Amino acid sequence: MQPDNQDTKSGVETKVSSVLSWSMLAVVTVAFIIFLQKILLKAIPGLVGSDQKSLISQLCFLVFASLAMILLNRTKRFDFGFRRPAQFPWLAIVLGGLIPGALGSAGVIALGGSGLGDMSSAPSLLFFITLFLIAPLCEEVLLRGLAQGLMTPISNAGISIGKLRFSVPVIISGLMFSAMHLSLRTSGVGWNTVLPILAFTFALGIIAGYQREKSGSLLSAITVHIFGNIGGVLGGMIIMSLMFMYG
Repeated sequence: MQPDNQDTKSGVETKVSSVLSWSMLAVVTVAFIIFLQKILLKAIPGLVGSDQKSLISQLCFLVFASLAMILLNRTKRFDFGFRRPAQFPWLAIVLGGLIPGALGSAGVIALGGSGLGDMSSAPSLLFFITLFLIAPLCEEVLLRGLAQGLMTPISNAGISIGKLRFSVPVIISGLMFSAMHLSLRTSGVGWNTVLPILAFTFALGIIAGYQREKSGSLLSAITVHIFGNIGGVLGGMIIMSLMFMYG
């Protein structure tokens, strides 16, 4: 019996070591890309508007993530999701984006923060294009494409909740997506806004990663992200309108 116990222990330790190694590779790679993005933004003169900075930031994610995938996938070991989805459950994908988005804005408003639905400053067309198209594309290529793809070797590890199974790559990419939004604090955004956004982005990241894994395609994750941002804006606007009418 003793050798069997030792083999079992060794197998568990090997699996844990593998999960930590591949997860760390994904985290470090994404962190390095964000570091490069910050350096590049400081080096580019003339970025006077926040919308312009946001657009350039997102495009940096897309370019750097694409280069990393090309360099890291010479062995064809990783699955970055650049294919047609094997399945595309429209209702689950749309609601999986809209509901967390609306709940995120509801949380921000309930805590007295400024949410995605705060349109009082008359945002530009570039703002909406970035929010609804560019950001979902670029951030999903970075996180559900590059990061989740780098963790392909450990996709068999995860947890099950009822009939749903969430792999380690899905969970880690969701945590990274949420953690990225901690940068709002450096812009002076209060915790009453940041905390609900962290919860919203984590939930949205989990759903996007889950749909990406089930379908095998980044398209599912990008669509979830798009509807998440739509839900955040529309949900916030609806709640604010109701408060104005009946408050």
